[in-house]
Amino acid sequence: MREESVCCLLVAMLFSLQNPLPPVKEAWWTFEENLPALQMMDGCLILNNRDKDDFSGAALVIDDSPELTGHTDGAAGHTSLVIEADFMLESDSGQQMQLVRKTDGDAGYMVYLNAEGAVCFRVSDGTNALFVTSKNRVEADGEWHHVEAVWDSSAGVYNTQLAVDRVVAWAGVSLGPLVDTVGPLTVGGYYRAEGNIGQRFSGRMDNVAVSANRPELLDVSGVPLDEPAVMTGTHLTGQPGFLSMRFVYQDPVTPECHSGTLAQRPDGAIVGAWFGGTREGHIDTGVWSSVFDGSGWSAPEEIAHGTWEDGTQSPTFNPVLFQYPSGGPMLLFYGGGALGNWLGTMRTSQDGGLSWSNPVALPAGNKGAERCPPVLVDGDLLCPGNSGSRLSFQRTDDFGQSWLTPGYSPFNVEVDAIQPAILAHTDGRLQALARSHTGSIVTSWSNDGGVTWSDKEVTDLPNNYSSICAVTLADGRHLLVYNHAGIPEGSWGGPRTPLNVAVSDDGVDWSAVLVLEDEPGEYSYPTVIQAEDGTVHVIYTWNRLRMKHVELNPSAFHLQPIVGGQWPETTP
Repeated sequence: MREESVCCLLVAMLFSLQNPLPPVKEAWWTFEENLPALQMMDGCLILNNRDKDDFSGAALVIDDSPELTGHTDGAAGHTSLVIEADFMLESDSGQQMQLVRKTDGDAGYMVYLNAEGAVCFRVSDGTNALFVTSKNRVEADGEWHHVEAVWDSSAGVYNTQLAVDRVVAWAGVSLGPLVDTVGPLTVGGYYRAEGNIGQRFSGRMDNVAVSANRPELLDVSGVPLDEPAVMTGTHLTGQPGFLSMRFVYQDPVTPECHSGTLAQRPDGAIVGAWFGGTREGHIDTGVWSSVFDGSGWSAPEEIAHGTWEDGTQSPTFNPVLFQYPSGGPMLLFYGGGALGNWLGTMRTSQDGGLSWSNPVALPAGNKGAERCPPVLVDGDLLCPGNSGSRLSFQRTDDFGQSWLTPGYSPFNVEVDAIQPAILAHTDGRLQALARSHTGSIVTSWSNDGGVTWSDKEVTDLPNNYSSICAVTLADGRHLLVYNHAGIPEGSWGGPRTPLNVAVSDDGVDWSAVLVLEDEPGEYSYPTVIQAEDGTVHVIYTWNRLRMKHVELNPSAFHLQPIVGGQWPETTP
């Protein structure tokens, strides 16, 4: 191990029955005097606590040292900390069990199993906490499991990654500097806080280690959660306008997926794309694509990957597909680089997405279409996006080879909006609908083909600060897919369920059609198109684990007015 990048614990349990315990190094670890002697078997620590009370169980207790504190006190602290362990459960206790913990009161870090068998990782500055729970569950099945918990503050906020058997869960939040905890580090230790009853771990532990300043571990690719996805939305069967639903793929191809897009190619097939990888913002995320032939989706394939300015691989964000009519090319827009300031990239296909050109970097400040599909207006392709709190609309009249002066909504910090969708009204006006931190969907209008736009205004429809999508149907009506949910007070965003479909004649007054998803979870970032045969196709993120596809028949919709922003109670 490199001394400058890894601080060494410690409990590398490389003991054996013939060589029970190395000499105690007082500066590193000791045993609590009131605990029974710890057992070793096959080189592993045995903690038999299943029938023990609060005071008679066994744990390994390691004295405080600077390497173990996990604090961020300037140069004396760490920019990141890694806690690793291998463990095997003795039984499924149905109670919380501690794996590794170092806390003073609420401050510090802990890794533990909750009552449902998920591994949890918690880091706190004493006031606020960052918390992440594993996607997979651990059972007493005689199998060894490996946990790797990482926090890193080198990027300005705290990023926390938890990998259990290489299945990655992630969270990020702003915290104050972590304090220097002075209590011991406990392995398998007991913990009790107000309203939070923990139990000592019962089973085997091995290869427990704590190390520091290794942010590169956040770029290590995870593996998909190898569990079948159970279909939701079964309430839709038989509802007016509902045709079918399916997962784009059942066998996971990446650990996570997000932000789908659709286009219909000249032969009638539907091309879908999304970004997938270990997690959003991970360096391994790329654009994946699949084709729906009317009966099922093809096996997904990766078709693009984001880059930094120097051309090296970067995270990838929010692909958007668009198929020109009358034999024109298919375009693919996507972002690379950093989430808040990505580089716009475009690829073209002359065969409906079967093959793609080399990537072309878009002009500085131009991201093409950033989330929702472009629309054709008098021969110009109008690509919706945003620049700060202003809505932006990039324009090209030659398939993206050159770009015209974009249109913008007026600057208004009080009404923010991003990721607009464009509706085309029969009187020639264009309307944009966008997500917003206001807690409502925001709208803006253009009377000159998207060159200038009105000031943004809030609508009656709620918004959870998650992406929406809308399309103008062949019959002139407008269809919107969105989460009919607002933002709780003090929160950054609201729940990403339910997922709803609404229809309007004028883009102002909306009627409820269907609730595509109503269970707990994340059903978000829908994209909607209407095919040449009139069928409406919707693709959206399903719990970040799958992409889901729904087909609708708009001529069969049963409409109920949405009054005062309230979704009708009887709508399916």
